[in-house]
Amino acid sequence: MKEHILVIDDNEDDYLIIRRFLKEDFQVSYNNGSNSEEVLKTLRADSPACILLDYNLGPHKGLDLLKKIQSHEELSHISVIMLTNEVDPAVIVDCVKNNAENYLIKDSITKEGIYAAIQRGVKEKYLRETIQAQQLEILRLSRTDALTGLANRRYFIESMEQRIAEQTKERIISLATLDLDKFKEVNDTYGHAVGDQVLILLSRLMDETLPSAALRCRLGGDEFTVALCDVGEPDIDKVSAIHEKELCDLSRRFKSEVSDLLSPLAGERLPSPSLSAGLFTTKMRKNLTFADLFKVSDACLYYVKRNGRNNIATLISEDITSVLPPHDKLDIKLCREEGEKE
Repeated sequence: MKEHILVIDDNEDDYLIIRRFLKEDFQVSYNNGSNSEEVLKTLRADSPACILLDYNLGPHKGLDLLKKIQSHEELSHISVIMLTNEVDPAVIVDCVKNNAENYLIKDSITKEGIYAAIQRGVKEKYLRETIQAQQLEILRLSRTDALTGLANRRYFIESMEQRIAEQTKERIISLATLDLDKFKEVNDTYGHAVGDQVLILLSRLMDETLPSAALRCRLGGDEFTVALCDVGEPDIDKVSAIHEKELCDLSRRFKSEVSDLLSPLAGERLPSPSLSAGLFTTKMRKNLTFADLFKVSDACLYYVKRNGRNNIATLISEDITSVLPPHDKLDIKLCREEGEKE
């Protein structure tokens, strides 16, 4: 497949000369550069390997368009070669300072010269793309849990703190803390490889069952947490009920699918692991911190652990300061029916 070269020049005759040089080996297209937004739209749609950009575009400067292209991260990897009739060194310096890959004097363009410039530009484009992909992968690895692909503890906490700090008005937020019941027995009986499969299963179900906007995290071991964001409902009790149902759906699916996973395995049979969760719903006020959110959500989780496991405990409070530990009595309710417990 031929590489795509975009020529941006207000002089179509100059374009036709360039096209004659390149058409055998490249797919060459043309834009007169009169509408910069249309140019950007074209670049996003076609992603050319290289742009040949006229320094003078009628009343505008090609340099202004170059700066616009460079200001968009998703376009900045495209190599840009400036075309100019000016031999003023200041113009050439100006082009290079603004990240033009190269420059060509129009009156001196030869087929060999333009080929060499484009080949260097294309090579640099792919090199930048490779580096960018590697940087993104490093960033992804630094933010995710290696086993499950969910956010890791550090990234989750940083994201939550940033979300709270950037909040401009009171919104409702729920934080759920999750823990697998009898997970140690799974590891001891079936082995850690099977235990890993159980953790991966839960992470997949979190992705499939919980809203896409939810921020999901593996804290470590068999402990998980999820931030369930504002659903546009102003009634805090209704918001909590929505998130409670989402967690119930997750718990039931996990109970069913983990049983399917473990039942074919030979050896001693254990009750399939279940899910315990603590859900705290509050308003994002100025005094809110992630650490405080987690303290209350975690208290709800341990309430479940002390009261039969395989359940969800919820707590609703518009002001987090009224429910912060230490405390002896909180208005925590278990959400599922007594008969659903193990």
